[in-house]
Amino acid sequence: MEAPTPASVATSAGDVRAARHRFVSPARRFFVTAALCGVVVAQPVLDLLGDNPETFQVNRVVDRSIVLFAVGVVIVPPLAVWSAGEVVRLLRRSLGEMVHIAVVAILLGLFAVLVSKEVTDRAPVYTVLALGAAGGGAWAYRRFEGFGTWLRLLSAANLLFLAQFLFLAPVADRIGADGPEPVGVVLDAGPAPVATPPSVLMLVFDEWPTQSLLAADGTIDDVRFPNLAALGDESTWYRRFTTVSPWTPTAVPAMLDGINPHGEPSWQDHPDNLFSLLADSHNLIVSESITQLCGFDSCGVRPVPPPPPVDQGTGEEAVPVAAPLVEIDTGPRWRRLLDTVRDSWARRVTPGRRPAGDAFDEFVEEVTAVAPVAAPETLDDDPDAGLSDDEIALERFLATRVLAQPNRHQLFVDALRPTDEPFLGFLHLMLPHQPWTIRENGTSYDVAADRVDYARDQSDPWPVAVTRQRHLLQAEYADRLLGVIVNRLREIDEYDDTLIVVVSDHGAAFEVDEPSRSLSDANLEQVVYVPLLIKAPGQTVGAIDDSNVNSTDVTPTIADLLGIGLPWETDGRPAGSDAVTARGEDKYVYSFGEPFDYEFLGVVDFDAESSFAELLGGRFPSIGPADDRLAGLYRDVPGRDLIGQSAGSIFGAPQGAATVVELDRLRTPDGDRPQLGEIAGQVDDVPDGATIVVAVNDRIVGVSPLYQRAGDDNSFVVLLPTGALAPDRNEIRIGLRRTDGAVVELTV
Repeated sequence: MEAPTPASVATSAGDVRAARHRFVSPARRFFVTAALCGVVVAQPVLDLLGDNPETFQVNRVVDRSIVLFAVGVVIVPPLAVWSAGEVVRLLRRSLGEMVHIAVVAILLGLFAVLVSKEVTDRAPVYTVLALGAAGGGAWAYRRFEGFGTWLRLLSAANLLFLAQFLFLAPVADRIGADGPEPVGVVLDAGPAPVATPPSVLMLVFDEWPTQSLLAADGTIDDVRFPNLAALGDESTWYRRFTTVSPWTPTAVPAMLDGINPHGEPSWQDHPDNLFSLLADSHNLIVSESITQLCGFDSCGVRPVPPPPPVDQGTGEEAVPVAAPLVEIDTGPRWRRLLDTVRDSWARRVTPGRRPAGDAFDEFVEEVTAVAPVAAPETLDDDPDAGLSDDEIALERFLATRVLAQPNRHQLFVDALRPTDEPFLGFLHLMLPHQPWTIRENGTSYDVAADRVDYARDQSDPWPVAVTRQRHLLQAEYADRLLGVIVNRLREIDEYDDTLIVVVSDHGAAFEVDEPSRSLSDANLEQVVYVPLLIKAPGQTVGAIDDSNVNSTDVTPTIADLLGIGLPWETDGRPAGSDAVTARGEDKYVYSFGEPFDYEFLGVVDFDAESSFAELLGGRFPSIGPADDRLAGLYRDVPGRDLIGQSAGSIFGAPQGAATVVELDRLRTPDGDRPQLGEIAGQVDDVPDGATIVVAVNDRIVGVSPLYQRAGDDNSFVVLLPTGALAPDRNEIRIGLRRTDGAVVELTV
């Protein structure tokens, strides 16, 4: 072997010095870290949130706080990672250099996953590419000065990511924009009615398809929905009623002004509506959510009771009782926003299938409950008296949350009080809207941590059926709340003569590989057919009306029953009119894009006769009065006859194993959190046709077919009945039922 020449020695020494210089300079290390964090963290996060500005709205992060968040996304991750490496370097230089190289390798691997997810859903491909990019990139970084220089120059891309977010993305409109004008403008309600009309109560449910109501004979299922059925016995049920939009911001305004979808869901864009029509003749008891169509001083964030009746003895009005307030926290919800960002970022840059329609705010309504507290003072006529603008905005925000609905319902019921004057009571209740985590008795439950998107699992007939059953339980609870309102009207002697309207803004679909709300040929009838029941003043005999009515006909029908002319033009007509009859079987619905985009996609025309026949054919199995609430779910599942029996008398010797999600939480529930409402997991290879049998505390509580979820074969899920889990400790046992009926136990 030849001895090295002086030139070669000099070159080698120069390479070593150059390599050392690359790693010795803290600034160089920071810019390399910033470049890789930019393409792995800042770009995905800012791109996703830039297209979903409502994520900031629902977390009360507005205006300059959005800018602060964006700058933090660009600066904080690289600064934190770089600082950790520098601390290690101070303790031991060689170890610090190893940490820096490891950081470069990890970030390059994550970037490879991020890029590959755009072209493939195969997790093994992600893993191979990530390992190759990590190893090859780290080697190139150590070996070639040019690669390090290129990475440092790439750090400037962070400025481009930030500029695109702040100036070009949809969220830019939320930065520095003026807030909504305060309510309080008196609208022109048109001529006042000649005679004093009766009171009106309108209850709008949310995301409740007609298909969920149906019994085997096409009537309202009086086992699941006894209060709705009882109201139907004294009302007219417009069984073929359809919405004109699958989304609340356009569906509710169409009901209230009788005009096809247009504008924003505010009174500024819909000045002529049911509230302006009746404001001169009725006391307004209004509780909206999502929309703000009532622009009067009396329409705030809480319903205002009507004036009490005049005391016949003294001629003086009774002193009103203060309505309860809601506990208020007006600060930004930084922690929840950061948790959302973390979870969504992890799904995008780690191996695994990228969720379809990935968005931070697809289910903007899901949050925590609010509990009522005692009012510090009597409320004035102004329902927003004593509240700051931030507090008002927060209460409107809370009005959209599913677990807050019981509190909103109670506030509305408390506002229904005896009065000498007619009132318009309006409550838009966000039930039985997803997330479906409320049982028929009103208790809430959780799904397992890695199954938070389970409400959207449309991958297989079994999870679709479980999801639909969860919806039905929440719908049963909504029916209970309807019963409370009807009973309250009876208590204050207003039921008989009040015009009562019960309606849903839109439905929801439960079909394999179909969206729950965006329209398609397969889901249309489930999304557009929704309940409408109208009890005219003095009506005592029920009727089913199959005429072709839709959302725009609701307010014209109310006005017709009250004998009031509408002072504006509408697309809708009163039910029973010649104009409705002339429509024949021709129906339509406006189609929009995904939530918070609402791109108008066109008007979908469809036939009432054929679509309603599809609706009747897809109803969920009925249950009898003595059946368990989940009996319909298990009707066609092998092993359903085992439910309720002792596991000790059914399970055979252990053979095989099963993995149960959040097993420790099932075994030892946390008293500070709702219990889990399902038992889910995977099992080893099993024979075809086998089903899973789940037992809690020796009682078999459910069975499940095996299906594929997120690429995992042999997944199972069992929806737990009410009271299945004890509050302190539980024994969870999993069995495998073969096609011959034998059940063997699986080791958990």
